[in-house]
Amino acid sequence: MINEKIKKLESLTEQKTKLLKELDRSMGLQSVFGKKIWSKGSIFTGATRKRCHANFNDQWTITFRQSDEIIYKGTLSQILKEKPKLHEWVLEHYSPVSKAFKKLRPSQQNSIRKGSRK
Repeated sequence: MINEKIKKLESLTEQKTKLLKELDRSMGLQSVFGKKIWSKGSIFTGATRKRCHANFNDQWTITFRQSDEIIYKGTLSQILKEKPKLHEWVLEHYSPVSKAFKKLRPSQQNSIRKGSRK
């Protein structure tokens, strides 16, 4: 009986952690756009990657949609120039990009954050 309660408590703790992470991610995205973006429903993020010799920021095109409306679309290079906080959000929170980004050496990560051509 005690083991069941411990397992249930652990499960609830994991769920709470997951929900807080999702809330933090969502609030961060809303902060980046500088407006209440959830009033029209969920935001969908998509990414396409060119398999070429371009630098990391030019390889990725990111699209933010809400229903049928495109809220924002651009390469990571464009995003870095126009919305630096969104660039950082994508690198940290958007799974396909962040997974590829985190595989790079720290020096490469710093260059990408700065927009260098390395």
